[in-house]
Parts: sequence; structure tokens; C-alpha cells
Amino acid sequence: MIAIIGAGLSGLSTAYHLKDTEYAVFEKEEEAGGLCRSIKQDGFTFDYTGHFLHTRHPYAEELAEKILPEGFNRIQRRAFIYLQGRYIPYPFQAHTYSLPQDMRKECIMGFVDAQNQKKSPPGNFLDWINQTFGEGMAKYFFIPYNEKFWKMNLRELTPDWTSWSIPQPTMEEVLKGAAGFRYEQMGYNPSFLYPKRGGIELFTKAFLPHMRNVTFRKPVKAISMKDKRLFFESGEEAAYSTLISTCPLPHLLGLIEDLPRDLREAGEQLRYISVINLNLGISRDKVSDCHWIYFPEKEFPFYRVGFFSNISYALAPPGTSSLYVEITYLPSEMRSVENLPACGGSPALRPAVLGRGEPKCSPSITDYGLRNDVVVKETVKGLIDCGILKLSDDIITAHIIHIPYAYVVYDQFRKENLPAILRFLRNEGIYSIGRYGAWEYSTMEGAILQGKWVAEKLNR
Repeated sequence: MIAIIGAGLSGLSTAYHLKDTEYAVFEKEEEAGGLCRSIKQDGFTFDYTGHFLHTRHPYAEELAEKILPEGFNRIQRRAFIYLQGRYIPYPFQAHTYSLPQDMRKECIMGFVDAQNQKKSPPGNFLDWINQTFGEGMAKYFFIPYNEKFWKMNLRELTPDWTSWSIPQPTMEEVLKGAAGFRYEQMGYNPSFLYPKRGGIELFTKAFLPHMRNVTFRKPVKAISMKDKRLFFESGEEAAYSTLISTCPLPHLLGLIEDLPRDLREAGEQLRYISVINLNLGISRDKVSDCHWIYFPEKEFPFYRVGFFSNISYALAPPGTSSLYVEITYLPSEMRSVENLPACGGSPALRPAVLGRGEPKCSPSITDYGLRNDVVVKETVKGLIDCGILKLSDDIITAHIIHIPYAYVVYDQFRKENLPAILRFLRNEGIYSIGRYGAWEYSTMEGAILQGKWVAEKLNR
């Protein structure tokens, strides 16, 4: 039997593509979806941050339409960067016409200088930024944004994740962008699919009718590679012929009882950053006309703000707005990163009187290194300062989600050790796949295609 740990998107895709092969999916949560899930609260539907299906491969879109027929809208991206009190169209590097004249000149001259210099392979992400975009763009956007996002010196990062994720315009595109030309289709995500009638979970849960053997509330406690057995927290056991794991790679390595010591220690050194996802329901319609906005400046605690109600009217009651706010933190800043509580609803609050009532959490938020109440207050203040919220707005509801494993850190240790870890596991009949299983920066489409790849390999 093929055992699949995790009923997130990559696990569901694997099971879907296994055809007639015997398999069993074991999911620790009460429902499928992993991070592609939705929460309903006080009439609002919130996702676990923004999850949009960006499709570059025709098969991913074909599968989505097959799983959820006529269930998607194709949405053209409206994304901006908020800098010095103005909105710059995304991507920053192709739209410097929106900057003050002196900043625009500095960015263009820096870009031209960088393009004319002889280049050696960049040794780290900071070198890559300066070589690719020049000192001006690095100074005003790329360095402050990425330092805020990654919470570390950018020299610690390797640039081997940038080829598809960060748009790299040509000289002509940069110069035309400085003169006012708009590049609506630049980047990997100029448009995306999103369900018409609800949250992103409509897509992941649409896989379930095609599944044969999925068990929920089944967390794995240990794995024996030698005996090819799973041990569950319930005390039950299951044998497997091949194991497919979609849980975070460091967690998987910690579960394997007979893992060589050097691999266990390597797993403990794989780095990642975590995310606080604050969802808000606001009493006013159209607090913004964007889909999401990036915030590079230090005075704002968040790096990105997105607007669910601009993605689909079905996500918020009439006359209201819903948004998600994302803040990164290092795992060391949280004393416990497992099973963190999600905040429930709150009475309608005004930003000016947030001190009188806050979202309730259980257990107490003071049990953790980051206080949810402080996050709410600082976030709302930032949203007022940039003009998204007004003092007269009512916060109808608030919901906080802590995502311990959010973004993989691409550092030299990962580059040197990850291939050997994954190769060892495959030789033992264990495939670690998905964004966190393969320990990579990827999209929903990537999860779908990885599940398809491993299933077809096993079918053969």
C-alpha cells in the first residue's frame, strides 16, 4: 500500500493521480486542504492568507476546471507597492514613472550601470539584487522589502529561487516603464483563478469525491524505515510499501526513528520563516481597489496586505470589506510554533478604541512570544497611517492564524544538503513532496504537478 501523509493540495493531487493503485491518505487535521483552507466567521470567509491558482502549465488549469467545473473566475492582477505615500504598480522595477523625479533618476542610472558592468556569478541574494537591478532600486525597494520579509542579512540567502519568482525586465522595459508605460502582464502571476462562490477550500475539497481512502484526525507519531510502518498517536499502526510525505521536511525527518544521525542533524538546520496572518472584516465597502499591496518601509509592521472582498464578492457581506495582513517572524521569536490558537470573532470595534475590546484567543496569547493583541493594534495603526482604514471604520471581526512553516530559507546549507537528504529518502521508498516536503518556494500549481509526477512514477 502507498501511504500518503497529509491531505493538502500535493497529497490530494497524488491520490487523485494514483488511478487504480492502492493507497491511504492520513491527515492530522479534521478536514482536507492543508494551508489551502478557508474559515467562516461572522459572515466573512477568510483563507489561510492569499491562495490563488496561478497557472503557467496548461494541465493545472485543465485539472482545476475538471475538478470544479465552471467554478472559477479568471482574475487580472491589481497589485501595487506602497512607498513614500504613493502607490507604484507592481512590479516596482518596471514602473518607476510613479516615483519622485530624483528617485526615478537614481533607479534608472543604477539599473543602467548594473547592466553595463561585467558580472560574475552572484555569491548571495544581496549581490544578485545589486547586479540585477542596480543600487537605486536595491536601496528603495529590494533591500528594505526583503530585509523586512526574511528577517535576516540578505547575504545569508542564495539567489537560486529568483529565476521565476522575481520579474527581471529588459533595459527597454525599464526605460519605457520610467516613461509611463504599464506592464500588466509582467511576472508569473499576472492573472489567476479563484472560486466563484467561496474560499479556496472549494477547490481542494472538490478532490474528495475522487478519493478512495482518506482518514482524518490521524497524526503520525513515528516512522520505521526498516519495517516500513507508520505509528499513529492513536496507538494504531499501518504498513506501507512506499511513503509519500507532504509535511514539512524537518518534521518528517524528526518522525523517522531509524534515520542516520547526520541526516537528523541536517534536518534540524534547515531554516524557515513563519507568518502571522491577520484577517479583518471591515464595515465599509471598497476600502481599497487592489488585490494586494507590498509594504517595504519599516514603519509598517506588515509586508503585504491583500483584499479578499476584491477577489470575490462571495467572501464578505454586502457593504463590507475583508482583508488579510501578513507579518513574518523567525521561529525563535515564538516559544511554541505548533498548534497555535486562532483568534475568534470580536464585537465591532473602531480603530480609535481598540484598547477596549480585542479578539479572544484560547489559551492566553501571553503564553506565546508574540502577542496577538499587540499584532492587531500595530497592524490597525499601520492600516490607518497608509490610508486603507479610517478612524470611523468598524472592525466587525478579526481572526489570527499563525503559520509556523511559511517560507523556506534558501541558504548555503540548504543548497549543499537538501539534494542528499531527498535522495536518501527516495532510496528508502519515501518521497517528500510539496512546498514544504520538497523544501522549496513553490505555488499551488507546483503542488498539483508534484503530486501528478510522483503518482505517475509509482503507477509505472
